[in-house]
Amino acid sequence: MSNDGNVGHGFFTTPWSLVIAAGALDEEAGRKALGELVLLYKPALVFYLRKKFCADNEDLADELFSAFVEKVLVGKELVGKAQPRQGHQFRQFILTALHRFAITELRRLQALKRQPPQGIESLDRLLENDGAELGSISPVDFDVAWARNVVAEALRRMEEDCAKNGKTEVWGVFEHRLRAPILDGVPPMPYEQCVKRFGFESPAQAYNVLGIAKRKFEQHLREVISGYVADWNSVDAELRELQVILAHATSANPWPPTSAGENHGR
Repeated sequence: MSNDGNVGHGFFTTPWSLVIAAGALDEEAGRKALGELVLLYKPALVFYLRKKFCADNEDLADELFSAFVEKVLVGKELVGKAQPRQGHQFRQFILTALHRFAITELRRLQALKRQPPQGIESLDRLLENDGAELGSISPVDFDVAWARNVVAEALRRMEEDCAKNGKTEVWGVFEHRLRAPILDGVPPMPYEQCVKRFGFESPAQAYNVLGIAKRKFEQHLREVISGYVADWNSVDAELRELQVILAHATSANPWPPTSAGENHGR
């Protein structure tokens, strides 16, 4: 994914916009772009396969996903079927295709030693009714796995960014005041201890740096989310959906934190 303009008001290139543009001009480029988009969802898709079909057999789940990429994503009809979808619509779209493919592939593996000449069922069959069967699948776990993967990637990028730019104190106060307490269940480090550990002049400065850290995390989170949507204007809606998904999945503090609701506790 590349950013060819100023975030928020310039031209922003995402895998979906590549698919849409390439679909009209270059079928091969369109398939490649859609494959890039689906790979963003790989951890959540493999998690779904592992839990739904593979009895936690990670190797089988990986094999099924690889077969899905090879036999479905490389199909000639793919770009024509890839209509622009946002957020949950695309997750439902791709999960429907994966679910139906997995059923067909597992049946084939059970019945045959080799693939029949006609191959795996066509994309038209896979996407028939475009998700009508998902009511019985309950893809909530898939959505949660996707949301957690997005957050994990944003955290990874933020930590890497802070280390690269000599801002370890920004990551440190964020780690000990927010990330670890929310995700690991440990008590937040008191601001007085943050002062000693990270060299702040006062608890007030530590608190202010936490605000900077939260804004930095939100920036990275938005950048990660932008890879899943067709344009930058859709990021806010996808961020809200991610927060709803994680709020329903946890009964503790909301995650991810944003710069709007900072904790004033010492």
